[in-house]
Amino acid sequence: MYEDHLARYQEAEAAYLKAIQLDENDILPKLNLLFMYRDKLNQLNKAKALFSEMKEPAEFIDSYWLNASLFALYDKNLGIATTHLLQALQITKGTLPATTQDDWWRYAAVTVRLGYGQAILDALQEHGYDLLLRPYYVAIQSLLVKDSNAFLDSIAVEIREVAADLAERIRRYM
Repeated sequence: MYEDHLARYQEAEAAYLKAIQLDENDILPKLNLLFMYRDKLNQLNKAKALFSEMKEPAEFIDSYWLNASLFALYDKNLGIATTHLLQALQITKGTLPATTQDDWWRYAAVTVRLGYGQAILDALQEHGYDLLLRPYYVAIQSLLVKDSNAFLDSIAVEIREVAADLAERIRRYM
C-alpha cells in the first residue's frame, strides 16, 4: 500500500525489509522491493543485488521471470528479455494468475515506459498470446497509440471493456 497507492517509498522499503527479516523465505516482499528499487526509485544496482540473491521460487514463478525479463530490458537485451517473458508465460498456461496479475500490469507499464511496448507485443503475437491474452494484449496496444480511446472504440465490445480496465490499471504503474 505504501508503495503502490501512497508513493511513500521510505515506509514501503522499511516494511518490505522488516517482512524479509521476519521470514527470509517469503518471496513476496522481495519481489515488491525489487520492483520498487528498480522501477520507482531507479536504484538498479540495489535491485540487481537483491535479485541475484534470489532463486527461482516455488510460487510466483511467473513474477520471477518477469523480473528477469525487465532486467534484460534495462540492459537493452531484447532477446534475453523475450526468452524470460516466454518462461513467465509458459508458467501461466494462457491465464494470468490472480496472485501475480499486478506484476503483469507493472511489467507492461515498465516495458512501455522503456520503449519496448511494441517489441513485447510482437513477442506475444509470435507465440499466440495475442489471442490467449487478448485483453492484456489490446490494453498494451492502446497505450502505444496516440488516441487510446479511439483505438479501444475500434475493438469488439467484449474485449474493449476488459482491455480499457487493464489499460487503466497499467497506467497507474507508469
